[in-house]
Amino acid sequence: AKGASVGPRLEVWTNDGTHEVGPPVEFEHLDQEGTGPGSLDAFVAACRGAGMYNGAGPVEGLKAVCAIDAIYRSALSGKAEDVRGCEDL
Repeated sequence: AKGASVGPRLEVWTNDGTHEVGPPVEFEHLDQEGTGPGSLDAFVAACRGAGMYNGAGPVEGLKAVCAIDAIYRSALSGKAEDVRGCEDL
């Protein structure tokens, strides 16, 4: 329907001027009915000792930090920088 809200979309702009718009992204179920968003349900279940899904553990976190560090160093130097600190992972 025209004017209907479809939710946020991932948009990517590249250095060559390309602009891509992805499909709608739904981060949470936001229905007004029920106990709340899925992340809250998962948090409460974990606090109660129930099993949980760990989508990103400490290794993934360290890799992300190493990549972000390289991004900052690249911005400062103006050239491509190696990702350091995760070589043995």
